Amino acid sequence: MDPGDEGRRREDKRDLLVPYLREIDRKLSTILNLLSPSSHDPQNDQEKTFTAYYGEVEISGAGLSFVFQAPIPEGTLLHMKVMLPIFPYPAVRMLCEVVSIRQVSGDDSVGWKEALKFLVINDLDRDLLISYVFDKEGRVRLFFKHGQGVDPIVADLKRLL
Repeated sequence: MDPGDEGRRREDKRDLLVPYLREIDRKLSTILNLLSPSSHDPQNDQEKTFTAYYGEVEISGAGLSFVFQAPIPEGTLLHMKVMLPIFPYPAVRMLCEVVSIRQVSGDDSVGWKEALKFLVINDLDRDLLISYVFDKEGRVRLFFKHGQGVDPIVADLKRLL
């Protein structure tokens, strides 16, 4: 066997491995960004903070709403990243404006229902959100109309547990 052949095979394996390692690195970075309460912005040498919200969000093609523990004043601009619970967990980034707030109360908690409208969102991301909403609504309607398929509420709970 020629020693040059072995070296070329090693390089070929390395060339095949690099894209996989980059993809793993990208996914790990995404996970760390989601779990971190704050991250450092090296360009400005400042801490940039964000709030991670894990809860029910009502989504439409024009905006979204959710219940938050503190009021966000109307007119506030928010840069948001929404992770959809579908594989490969796409991150949809958008600029939103708070258009209305109202106080709501639950069993033993008080929160604020925040309604936001999209000011800036990529058309492909908007299409992804709309198709996600239609898919969810279709599954819910099918279940309640015919009792077919998996109960969408139970399926979501199982995925969270």
